[in-house]
Amino acid sequence: KDRLARWIRVNLFIPDARVGWLLTGGKVGRRILKEEDPAIIFSTSPPQTVQLLARRLARYSHKPWVADFRDPWVEAYWLEGSPRTFLARWVDGMLERKVLRQADLITTVSEGLGKMFQQKGGARYEIIQNGMEPLSIAPCPTDRFRILYFGNLTQHQNPEPLLEALTRLPEDVRRQIEVVFVGNIFRGFWPLLERYRSRVHIVTRPYMPHKELMAYAAREAGVLFRPIARSAYAESNVGAKTYDYLALRKPILTLGKPNSVSAQILRETRSGEMFEYEDVEGIANFIKQQLAIWEKNHYLWLDNERQLLPYTTRYQVSKLVELFEALNP
Repeated sequence: KDRLARWIRVNLFIPDARVGWLLTGGKVGRRILKEEDPAIIFSTSPPQTVQLLARRLARYSHKPWVADFRDPWVEAYWLEGSPRTFLARWVDGMLERKVLRQADLITTVSEGLGKMFQQKGGARYEIIQNGMEPLSIAPCPTDRFRILYFGNLTQHQNPEPLLEALTRLPEDVRRQIEVVFVGNIFRGFWPLLERYRSRVHIVTRPYMPHKELMAYAAREAGVLFRPIARSAYAESNVGAKTYDYLALRKPILTLGKPNSVSAQILRETRSGEMFEYEDVEGIANFIKQQLAIWEKNHYLWLDNERQLLPYTTRYQVSKLVELFEALNP
């Protein structure tokens, strides 16, 4: 039953499950254009249906159109391994190319994704990061050294390298460490977590509202754990959750490619280190280093406010406004 539902979703709902918005969105959009008379149309995805709707409105109004992509379209990792037919992939690719060729400007999160869209016939592109909101928080001592992951842990984000690295630490060291997962966990990882529970203190917590989650992370976390989803475009993509992690100003233990955009951001902001998924020894050494620092004051806090400035929402919005003004002088 689940397999049939997935087949229907990826083959009949193109480009995504929000395609029904096209039935009513055009009428609503035309009314807004008439009443508000905006200077520019700005659309951001996913979902990709938003771009198709914006394309219709741009053709109708002849206004400049900026199409923003926070993730790839046809290469999206959540489509990898899906039972899509050749025809569905072809139609989806055709829709993507139409959007890219008509938009006056493409904005996205990295050079890699920008070049990928440009190679498909897209307009010129500019980089606009997701941006982070600085938090008014202060260092807070904790009773244990906690490694925290929060968000949806998908099948493409295997936490085993972290758990295996912890088993290589002496038992007296492991007793000080707690690994906490907050949010939904891919069901295939539950047997993995159970297998490690006898050697690693693992805690799982359900979804928290964002404000509550950030307060919890600021108060309780020592190190933040971020496994980058393995995908064909992993080196070029930057997930939105990255910016929540940056805002907390705690060391980030990241799994992925050292030559990726995410690794570059970690270096530029002095926010942590990137390790290959296979580098269990490197992960273990990083944890030992951070634990030694934590033991001095029972908290970890990064002095990197200046380095984070270019990644703030305020900074990124100012860049976007400049782009809008250039399109509509």
